[in-house]
Amino acid sequence: MEKSSERKIPLSEFLDFLRGKGTIVVLILMIVFSSILFGNTFLSWSNLSNVMRQVSWFGIAAIGVNLCIISGGRDVSVGYTAMLTGMVFSWCITKAGMNLWLALLLSLCVGPAVGLINGFIIAKLHVRAMIATLSTGWIFCSLGLIINNDATIYIAGSTKNIELFYSISRSNLFGFLPTPFAVFLVCVFGFWIMASKTKLGRVIYAIGGDQESAAMMGMNVKKTQLITHLICSILACIAGLFLVARTGVGDPASCSQWGFTLMAAVVIGGTRMRGGLGDLRGIIVGVLIYGLLSNILSMAGLSLYWQNLITGLVLLLAILSQRRS
Repeated sequence: MEKSSERKIPLSEFLDFLRGKGTIVVLILMIVFSSILFGNTFLSWSNLSNVMRQVSWFGIAAIGVNLCIISGGRDVSVGYTAMLTGMVFSWCITKAGMNLWLALLLSLCVGPAVGLINGFIIAKLHVRAMIATLSTGWIFCSLGLIINNDATIYIAGSTKNIELFYSISRSNLFGFLPTPFAVFLVCVFGFWIMASKTKLGRVIYAIGGDQESAAMMGMNVKKTQLITHLICSILACIAGLFLVARTGVGDPASCSQWGFTLMAAVVIGGTRMRGGLGDLRGIIVGVLIYGLLSNILSMAGLSLYWQNLITGLVLLLAILSQRRS
């Protein structure tokens, strides 16, 4: 009996290791598999830097979504916030004839405005976060469509200094690191500072773990909910501007799938859907897994519909694994 029990301990520890490091293992396996399947094409710096650029704006928005989920909330209006930001920017440039800096200033106001609206509905009107942001998301989507008559707006060469705006998304730092990815890393570092070094971070985790207990301990739940949704919308706004800088257009169809896709990425990374649990590793690994998955499926010639189907399946598996654990 003693020998059999001694044999179970290493197996138990191994399973615990896989449960804790499973996403990193999946990421490594994806890289190895892609290297074998696509060879030098996948490993080329051109492709890898392209993946980093693609996941940058997605990752910036994912930080905000991760923050909301950790606090016990949801924000599925993120994609529509990013889209509305892009449409406002393109309208300011092409229709209103504004200069670059004024257009950027007005576009950056979209994030705080959306965050305050979402936060007010959730914290003050006591509407569940999922329902509130789903409703406001449709409103923001409609506003984006109305602004530009449901048309894709091309902004190339439409104003002075527009090339400077494009260079933010297309340039490299130190000759090799894509600028958008560097901004993503800065946002990740900011999240780490807030989560581990500030009172706000501790309150967010406490509220996500048990909202009633946190309120009984004197924590301001409503204020925290407002702040988390404000931060989430501001990051979505920044992500939307990076996407416009990358594509050069204000596209009403852009970001429409972001709400649940971002949720999939952070849950895949280990953030608990019930709240109270999530870290930096989850953000980075989850976003990279999603970015590599999209890149692999694109290189394999599969359409966006297949990518969405597989993303949905991966999200379902991630949620089921959390319930099992």
